[in-house]
Amino acid sequence: MIALIYGTDIEKKKEVRSSLLSSFENDGPIAVSYINEEGATKQILLSLAETTTLFGEKNIVFISNAFTDGIEKEYMQTILPALTQSENMFIFEERSVTKAITSLFNTKDVYACEEKKKAKVESTNSFLFTDACAGRDKKQAWVLYTQALLDKKTPEELHGLLFWQMKTLYMVSTGGTAEDFGINPYVYSKSKRVLSLYKEGEIKKKLHTLVTLFHEARRGGNDLKHALEHYILTEI
Repeated sequence: MIALIYGTDIEKKKEVRSSLLSSFENDGPIAVSYINEEGATKQILLSLAETTTLFGEKNIVFISNAFTDGIEKEYMQTILPALTQSENMFIFEERSVTKAITSLFNTKDVYACEEKKKAKVESTNSFLFTDACAGRDKKQAWVLYTQALLDKKTPEELHGLLFWQMKTLYMVSTGGTAEDFGINPYVYSKSKRVLSLYKEGEIKKKLHTLVTLFHEARRGGNDLKHALEHYILTEI
């Protein structure tokens, strides 16, 4: 299953994400991942289309800025057909799109979030935050987390990015090469460098903790914003 969210209105995008996640939860447990253009390789997306999550939930994957340099042709021919047939949900997020891109999606699955008036919005590199978490730099991770929130990043988005980072660490820790996992070689090298910071089995436990945080927040338990902050201060 696939959908497209595009535009520059951050608040509207948040509302669409929240609405989609709520509708998916009505069908059962979900796990949410966020990946950017580096992670949106053909191998990774096709693998996600065919596999289930570590703990059996339906995977909801938000993919940012995947359509660049005419790549819609490759997506049309090889990737989107497989994602469309998948039981998992793949939601593409773009700032702007062409008609060629929107034509790849069913009209009912395209969400336009354009601003009436353009506003300049400062943006923190959220991936510096996940790198700090993976490298167990607690102080830097907390500073970047609070800054990302000020820059209008949602706790759900930051949680998803962190979950994806830890999942990548877990895959790399099991052995194999970047090509085996369909991971960008640079991302693979970064992940491999920090593995020595973790004891055996620790990464998998942290993945389970992140899944639990998300589900408790969605069920109305812990507030995800504060639960994620507590995770950073106690688990990093």
